[in-house]
Amino acid sequence: MNIVVAVKHIPSIADDLPVKGNNVDFDSVDFVLNFFDVQSIEQAVLIKEAVGGTITVIGVDLIGELDGSLHLALAMGADKAVKITADDPAADSHQQAKWLSEAIKGRRRSARSSQAGSARSMKPRFRWWSACKPRPSRRVMRPSAR
Repeated sequence: MNIVVAVKHIPSIADDLPVKGNNVDFDSVDFVLNFFDVQSIEQAVLIKEAVGGTITVIGVDLIGELDGSLHLALAMGADKAVKITADDPAADSHQQAKWLSEAIKGRRRSARSSQAGSARSMKPRFRWWSACKPRPSRRVMRPSAR
């Protein structure tokens, strides 16, 4: 089973958000994975351990801050990460959804035709990562039937 998890990074609200003029100063803000995306990755890892398969995490990077989130997803148990970079930092959610859809369709075509480079030729640019070391399998403890 191939599982695709779309992720989004958000500003960390652990500290006060610095303001520059009328907007948030994104240069001095730390970005983290969305809480719901972390839960989605955890569930995908549980499914992968139960039935096998691969997990691909995919995200749109508009401001150059997604790398840390993708590395965290790989550390959580994802097998591959896809970073969609764009030169348009003002892209709305509809445009980002279109990019995600194209990347996932390209990934599916790539898996069927065994052409690893087919998704890379699309615009915007896609970067593929793989986990460096295989992660030891975690066992899911189930209550025993009594």
